[in-house]
Amino acid sequence: MTTPPAFIIDVRSPQEFAAGHLKGAVNIPHDRIEQAIGSIDGLEKNSAILLYCLSGARSAFACQVLAQLGFTRAVNGGAMATLLLNFERA
Repeated sequence: MTTPPAFIIDVRSPQEFAAGHLKGAVNIPHDRIEQAIGSIDGLEKNSAILLYCLSGARSAFACQVLAQLGFTRAVNGGAMATLLLNFERA
């Protein structure tokens, strides 16, 4: 299995995720990130991780948790709507 350039984690609720999410994203709600981060196959402490939510607040929280757990390349992507706009421009 090849490692993706970045793991994309949607930290919104399962209901929000079901209503729409970025292609390839995995849903781990922000309040479960510490317990569930180990469930992603191939994810390592130095893997590139992009986290997002509705506004960027929950993904900022999740980034802090991952940093405390030793993940060195977790980035807060902020709001899903902003990410979608940026991807459309690319």
